[in-house]
Amino acid sequence: MMCLDYDGNLLDTCIIALLAALKNAQLPEVTINKDTDLAEVDMKKKKHLKINRHPIGSSFAVFDDTITIVDPTAEEESLSTALLTVVTDEEDRLCAVHKPGGTSLSAEKLQHCINRAVTRNKEINKLLNKVMDSMKTSK
Repeated sequence: MMCLDYDGNLLDTCIIALLAALKNAQLPEVTINKDTDLAEVDMKKKKHLKINRHPIGSSFAVFDDTITIVDPTAEEESLSTALLTVVTDEEDRLCAVHKPGGTSLSAEKLQHCINRAVTRNKEINKLLNKVMDSMKTSK
């Protein structure tokens, strides 16, 4: 994955792009020829990957454990006292938390960010599915 421009919040963008690419990927059918024991690829028969989980990252910039900004810009990231990325899946499960240094967060602030990440996951997945569906109908 190559980033052409950066104005903050790169991890969220990369996770969404990776998920979209995996959901769009199609693999050809592969069988093993019993006579030659070699793989034979049928490019006409393709199947989409089965994606079991749909993780979405939500980044936050925290200022003195009081103000929280979702989807911060590079400038907001540089001015914040703490950065946090929370990854959740479509079943509201917590997949990962990444906090690269900065000041500590209260348990309440961390829970607030997790709750916002769960809500954001639903919104992003809805948009992603809408885009994927529009690509199917345009083919």
